Amino acid sequence: MNGKNTMLATAFALAFIPGIAMAAPARLVLVIGGEAYDGPPKFVVTFDGKPVGEGAVDKAIDTGTDQRFADAVDKSQYVESFSFDIPEADFRPTGEIRISLTNEAYGGDGSNRDRNLFVSSVTLNGVEIKAANLATVTKAGLEPNQMVGDYLAINDNTTQAVSLAPEGGWPEAAADESAPPAAKPAEPATPAAETPAEPEAPAPAAKPAAPAEPKAEEAKPAPQPEPEAKPEPAGAPEPAEAAAPEDKVAAAEAAPAKAAAAQTATCTLEKSFDVTGFGQNSNDLTPATNKQLDAIAEEIGAQTCSITLTGYSDTYGSYATNALFSVERAQNALKYLRDKGIKFEKAEATGVGETTKFGPSARANRRVVIAVTP
Repeated sequence: MNGKNTMLATAFALAFIPGIAMAAPARLVLVIGGEAYDGPPKFVVTFDGKPVGEGAVDKAIDTGTDQRFADAVDKSQYVESFSFDIPEADFRPTGEIRISLTNEAYGGDGSNRDRNLFVSSVTLNGVEIKAANLATVTKAGLEPNQMVGDYLAINDNTTQAVSLAPEGGWPEAAADESAPPAAKPAEPATPAAETPAEPEAPAPAAKPAAPAEPKAEEAKPAPQPEPEAKPEPAGAPEPAEAAAPEDKVAAAEAAPAKAAAAQTATCTLEKSFDVTGFGQNSNDLTPATNKQLDAIAEEIGAQTCSITLTGYSDTYGSYATNALFSVERAQNALKYLRDKGIKFEKAEATGVGETTKFGPSARANRRVVIAVTP
């Protein structure tokens, strides 16, 4: 009993210690629509391979009595928002979010009845990823997104909507500052005297000081004659007018623009590069890949080019994992070039998944092909 009381007292005391912010879990918000058939579509969501939660789109349009989601003019009435907490211990800035349909149902060919999910967006700690920027992954690997307006369709149990971490990673959850502030100790009351003290007699007002006798006027210096103005020589140029403040501001604003123009140049480079040296089961850059990327950055220099990075993986492991590794390797390579200060007219980082097109060596097939064009 004493141990329980001690724990409660400790918890209460910590809650009132000023300056301590309680750790907050990461907040994941999904916006999902659906088609219902003998019940609403259900889903499960994972983060970094660990289950986060599940839900059912109760507002899904009923395909047995109504039209399909794609035919609805106002799709928002069939869409819901779901919120999940990710414990601090499970949060990773590079974690992947996956959404899967768990109760697929289909009425058969010629039937209008179906049960599907339609993902609108994924938001983690305030960073939103729209449906068009999600990936569709099946057992066969990376598949083209099937979009219905601004929604990504998930039509069966073998398909997942995947959100990779944004460039720079997911932000940390904000600290929970909702704990009440420490209570201030009450100021001790001033004890009352047993017998009220008599009021002191007011001190007599001070007599005003006698006015000082006027002093004799001090002698003023005699006024000095003003120097005569020297005549200006004939034909002397008039002094230039000072630049107006507006002119100075315009000149100051024009300077950075001129400097930026000097630092960039029209792209004349049209070349393909191969970056190898990625580790197995890893999307991380290595000293070998960085050395190659440094050489590419040096060759591009101050040019503003268009760039397409295509990632590949070897054939070890699952199709879905290899597909994601290929995308992430391309994205990491693009981020590295940007961090080196390279500017692009247009940049795209995609992944093909596993391949053997670069030979029998698994190491050779773990690569990113970079195409630079004007």
